[in-house]
Amino acid sequence: PRPADHVDDCSCSECEPGPAVHAAGCDCPDCKTEPAPHADSCDCVECQTSPEAAPSFSFTREAKDEGIVLSLVGRLDASAAAEKGDDLIAAMEEGPTVILDMEELTYIASAGLRILLIMQKSAAASSKNLRLERLQPMVRDVLEMSGMDRLFEIA
Repeated sequence: PRPADHVDDCSCSECEPGPAVHAAGCDCPDCKTEPAPHADSCDCVECQTSPEAAPSFSFTREAKDEGIVLSLVGRLDASAAAEKGDDLIAAMEEGPTVILDMEELTYIASAGLRILLIMQKSAAASSKNLRLERLQPMVRDVLEMSGMDRLFEIA
């Protein structure tokens, strides 16, 4: 007898003796333990902790006439914020104006918003100007939905 949660052509060890070969849509315990397919922008725990999904976030720092420009690239998710957040905050220490160029920032999670908030508070405490520039639509949407767009100068 086939367990109720198995599809008709499931050939797991509960349905047939021998090595398990599962059909698409099988709901047996063996299949339930395998990770589900994820989108490129998935921010789930499995994707954030797997080595192949290591955070692809970086930034460069450049001094220009208008101030220090920090160009953000990739995904500012929980892993990237934990790994590089302190470096990003420290990079804004020099100069009266800090510009975050977000043209290549493709994703921002709540942990990334926290880093931005810390940067804004640090800038305000030291009489600096922090400006966000060239935001991608998705990043702008996250800032607007969280209400954080009102806390920053956005060009």
